[in-house]
Amino acid sequence: MFSAASRQVCLALFLCATAVAMAPGQLEAEESGLYTLGKYAAYARHCGHHSLAKELQSRYGDLEDFKSGRRQHDLQKYDYVRLPCGRVEDALVDFLEEVKAEDAK
Repeated sequence: MFSAASRQVCLALFLCATAVAMAPGQLEAEESGLYTLGKYAAYARHCGHHSLAKELQSRYGDLEDFKSGRRQHDLQKYDYVRLPCGRVEDALVDFLEEVKAEDAK
């Protein structure tokens, strides 16, 4: 009926369609800035920048995209992960300074 190549193509298409159907909210969340902030909060926590992670949590912790990003990028279960912790800290400090400047206006 189907050649081996046709079966492989059908299987690949099925798996792609299933992945998209099962996680439509995650696809949208990955595009949002709040998702990215959640990811950076998880990275900051892993790097030991707990005050930055806590500040992000206090500002955005109630929002679903933030929670999703933080949860999906939680690295605490891993023993060794190489992250550019200095860059993570610099980016978050700059971001929070901008947010505080906007709040002051």
